[in-house]
Amino acid sequence: MPVARTYVVDTNTATNAAPGIAIGTAGSSQTEQVLLFGATAGEFNISAIRIGLYSQNNATYPSNGSITFRLKVVSGGNTGVLVGSGTAKAISQSTLAATSTWLYSTSTGSGTGTFATMTTSPAWSQTLPCTAGANWGEWFTPGFEINVSGATMALTYEMSDGTTSGVNIVPELVISE
Repeated sequence: MPVARTYVVDTNTATNAAPGIAIGTAGSSQTEQVLLFGATAGEFNISAIRIGLYSQNNATYPSNGSITFRLKVVSGGNTGVLVGSGTAKAISQSTLAATSTWLYSTSTGSGTGTFATMTTSPAWSQTLPCTAGANWGEWFTPGFEINVSGATMALTYEMSDGTTSGVNIVPELVISE
């Protein structure tokens, strides 16, 4: 029986000055923004999603604000997403490189990009309070992972109201190919 090739996909935080993707004051209210996206000509499964808010010095959050994260199929060109190469690090017995390609938004305010087409029904979503220390991690039961075949999947966020300052989002996916 073959062993799945499993990878952790993140924003390459070891090379960033501060972990994650800065949402800054550019995250406008009730507009969905792209954080991390990946494409493959083949197939992969998303086994886990982890998200955390990282506070820098003097971070500010909106009063009674929330932030909704979604995983959805996107298509067409991306608009306004300044991209960096994500890292798919092998965590299984295999040393083969991932066949999926991952990109993420970089620098302050670049988490405000969108895709030409973003489906209306997400494969996954979670709403968190937009406050210091907010985080979420979810593992999918084996056999019920989110399957992606020949598509581009994007992890997005949408603020309920207000703006932030000095706040980064740290996304991470566990995938198997």
